[in-house]
Amino acid sequence: MIKVIHPLKHVLIGWMLSTCFLGLAQTPVVQTIEQESFLLWEHNIGSTLATNPIVKDFGKGTALGITVNATPIEKIWQVIVTDPVSAIKLSIPKTMVASTVSEGGTYIMIVADDDTFTTNVTSVTMKEVDTNLEVDCYLEGTKYITFGSAQELNLGSRSLHFNGSEGYITAGNVNDLAHTDYTISAWVKRDSTALDIVSKRNDFFHNDTFEAEILSQGYALKINQDGKFSMTWKNAEDTANNVLKSEVSIPNQEWHHVAVSYNSKTNMASLYVDGLLEDYNNTLNPINASSHAPFIIGATPYNALQQKVKGNIDEVRIWNIALSADQIRYIMNQEITKDQVLGIDYVVGKELPSILSKNEIQQIPWDNLVGYYPMSNIIFGSLKDESNNGNDLSLINFDGIDYQTAPLPYKTKQAGNWDDSNTWQNGDVQYLPGTNSYANTHETIDYNIVEINHNLILENSDPNFIPVNKNDNRTVLGLKINSDATLTLNGDNALKTGNAITVTHYLKLDGNIDLEGESQLVQTEGSYLDPTSSGTLQRDQQGTKDVYTYNYWSSPVGFSNSSTNNNAFRLSNNLMKNGTISATPNNITFSRSGYNGNISGNNITIADYWIWKYGNRLSDDFSSWQHIRSNGLLQVGEGFTMKGVEDTGGNISLTQNYVFEGKPNNGDISITINAGSDYLVGNPYPSALDADAFIKDNISFVDSNGEEKGVNVINGALYFWDHFAPNSHYLIEYQGGYATYTLMGGTVAVNNDTRIHINGTSGTKIPQRYIPVGQGFFVSANPNTNLVSQSSNTITPNTVVGGTLQFKNSQRVFEKEGASSIFLKAPSNSKSAILAKTDRRKKIKLMFDSPQGYHRQLLIGEDEHATYGIDLGYDGYLIENNKEDIYWNIAESKFTIQAINSFDTEKPLPLGLKIDKDGLTTIKIDALENIPNEQEIFLHDKELNTYHNLKTSAYQIYLNPNTYSNRFELAFSNTTTLDIDVQKEKNIQMHFSNEKSSFIIQNPHAIPLHAFEVYNILGQSVLHVTNLPKEKYFEIKSKLLAAGSYIIRFQTHEQYYIKKILIN
Repeated sequence: MIKVIHPLKHVLIGWMLSTCFLGLAQTPVVQTIEQESFLLWEHNIGSTLATNPIVKDFGKGTALGITVNATPIEKIWQVIVTDPVSAIKLSIPKTMVASTVSEGGTYIMIVADDDTFTTNVTSVTMKEVDTNLEVDCYLEGTKYITFGSAQELNLGSRSLHFNGSEGYITAGNVNDLAHTDYTISAWVKRDSTALDIVSKRNDFFHNDTFEAEILSQGYALKINQDGKFSMTWKNAEDTANNVLKSEVSIPNQEWHHVAVSYNSKTNMASLYVDGLLEDYNNTLNPINASSHAPFIIGATPYNALQQKVKGNIDEVRIWNIALSADQIRYIMNQEITKDQVLGIDYVVGKELPSILSKNEIQQIPWDNLVGYYPMSNIIFGSLKDESNNGNDLSLINFDGIDYQTAPLPYKTKQAGNWDDSNTWQNGDVQYLPGTNSYANTHETIDYNIVEINHNLILENSDPNFIPVNKNDNRTVLGLKINSDATLTLNGDNALKTGNAITVTHYLKLDGNIDLEGESQLVQTEGSYLDPTSSGTLQRDQQGTKDVYTYNYWSSPVGFSNSSTNNNAFRLSNNLMKNGTISATPNNITFSRSGYNGNISGNNITIADYWIWKYGNRLSDDFSSWQHIRSNGLLQVGEGFTMKGVEDTGGNISLTQNYVFEGKPNNGDISITINAGSDYLVGNPYPSALDADAFIKDNISFVDSNGEEKGVNVINGALYFWDHFAPNSHYLIEYQGGYATYTLMGGTVAVNNDTRIHINGTSGTKIPQRYIPVGQGFFVSANPNTNLVSQSSNTITPNTVVGGTLQFKNSQRVFEKEGASSIFLKAPSNSKSAILAKTDRRKKIKLMFDSPQGYHRQLLIGEDEHATYGIDLGYDGYLIENNKEDIYWNIAESKFTIQAINSFDTEKPLPLGLKIDKDGLTTIKIDALENIPNEQEIFLHDKELNTYHNLKTSAYQIYLNPNTYSNRFELAFSNTTTLDIDVQKEKNIQMHFSNEKSSFIIQNPHAIPLHAFEVYNILGQSVLHVTNLPKEKYFEIKSKLLAAGSYIIRFQTHEQYYIKKILIN
């Protein structure tokens, strides 16, 4: 029995007895379908026994031979179709072909142009329905059919090559897109224009002059006459095509990926080329009517072929869901398969493991695939549909099964340069991985999957491949480096050049990565380093060469094995090597005797006496340093100290190159810090660390709903050791200090610690946003009692409680050392710093010089997230307790950095001063950033009620030993209301210095003084001076005066002033 399905009616052809089936009739049967359309069936009266195999080569149209065979029955039917119909459904009893099947075989209908089945032979896969076998097929002209079985043959990775003639591929009336979400995608390499990649649409009414760009009904994903990707569809009632298309013509003879998705909830249709969004529209009419046209790959329609493909097609996928851009990109460079979880089959990629937490397709059931054609499995003349629907493709007039040359994924074929097409398998027909889009040279394709099997050099400076705005950084979705292969990222230590490779999802490192110069490996949040990786990463970093000065280090790699990541290590494990010759690093000799390292030829020795760590120990407690030497265990993320290898004679700018070699650290790294403790930690990654992101991840915040999130693990500031000068191994003779960084910015270190040699010097290095590879720094969870009591801040609650300190991949960036980072050398300009995001916030840096030579840099800045209260993370807490100092006084707490939301003329900022010895104190502007010329900046002395313009000159004042908590403030307007001349005269101060045996006169406005006279308690003049200098500060030496009280009188042009002093 034969059932014919037609859009307008169903017709049965054959004997009308229910017991009669196709194969029992012995005379021709004619059935009219429409006017001038009919089918005629007859057969050769053969038996239903198996006969000789039919053999076919479906690869002879290419360089690949694919010979398959099928076992048919003897009976053959001739079918004559005078005018084509949409589809025919045939049903036969399974017993009729039982003699042909062997284990694992599939039932098929075999079709050819001759009864010997040698011309244009193909097959249609049959489906079992109860005890019958059914098939939907399209027949045209005179065909010969028989039935039998064939084994499924795995061809490996293949594609389809079309030569622009009469060949095409069809699955019949399937893959309808009406009234549903959908996504269609394919890889295409075109040799011509005006071709349909996949279609299910009308036949152009048999009119050869009818424009192929116009549809009457159906859809087509195609390349238009301009060589652009296009998705076109039309409903019967539409007056025009609905069209999405790319802007630029596709390069000829080069593989490109195209995908179109439709979301019915938003009515958004989107077209992606190589994963980049090319066109979108939510105003077009959706596909709202089913089409009875066949689903075809490589041409349209079936009965008057047009839009015939010349080129290759691979990996055709049809879904009943709208895939997101990230989902399309995740599976763009990999074939897919299914993985069963709790009895449900889910979609997984063949290249990346399903266990990835960052797996955009892991929740998509395999049932959402309507059709999947990887061109990898053939059943005689049919390519297998790997979806659950089993709508196999019949190869019509086609013998062009070809090698797979699309990048699924990218693979190297020889050693060379990444940007040389000869390096890659099929590189002559692929765009290079991670390079800019052919359609937009300012955008890169950042989601390729790459497998490296040879030694490869990566250089990202050529704008023909990587746009300048990418800052020498190339991004891939997945990266596999197999054993005996090395990926070298070019760079130069001296020139501060380097490149980056960013891996967004998966890294399998069984070979090696060599990061030269400033090169870096970045893995983004959720990116997975396969713990079974057995390879290593090398990264250069320079430390001080001087034998007397410290570096604070942290390792970007851990101990290497093939089972776990982020492994603890000892320096004796040789993870840190001598990089004197960077290309061939060798092991460091760690000496346990003596205190000096040394250099011998190309070998170096480190005195491991100077290797210490400070791991979760009592805050600012010198005795808590832990002496680990080279054999002590270091956890990932912990910092350590180490000195250099040579007496440089005071030239601390000289550096020694080291090479870290081991398994790169990746992902979340946690360190416990208790309340009241400090911790020497460091950047644990082979890339720069964003200090802002690190701080924000380790303090609490108040969300938009006013709810507190997280806790303050640390006080929100980072502290970087800066060793100013070499002099000795004795602590008391060290010259150095801690520079501070918060979300507001950084301040230099000052040499104020009473345990070391205090000489009033300060550092030159200002820590900024990006922490370099290998840099160690301190964090503090010291819960200052004043901080705990204050909660005026709406951004971060102020209680510091300690807890789990978090390093995350989301904190990683590619940033070269220079003006935007601090490490073991003075800042310098770099391309990276220029391209880094510019900080446009207003900042004022003050410098304080105390009577005893102490210095302190203070920072005040504007930030929209800050307040005039305590803002943990933005305000930098003063961690030292020096004899003389200056600080911002915020709610009775001491800070070196303060952030406010605006420089308000009505809100002066209180300053605290601590003076241990009487003498001259200076406060001045050290630097201004983004401060407009009209911005006023005054130092207000509330006791004298003076406003000194700091933009004009430094403020100097003679102060006695005391703590001045409420006398001075930084103001942004002058609110003086007294008569100006009288006020200036009142600003004159006089003191007697017992140490100098001198009278100290401070005359900040240089008012002329006509006379200065001193009287004893008897009213006798004991000192009289005229012709006084017109200076802001001067001293008058006194003759020997006895201890006691004296009266000082001085005269200005306005009046006399009298002051009583006591001489001890």
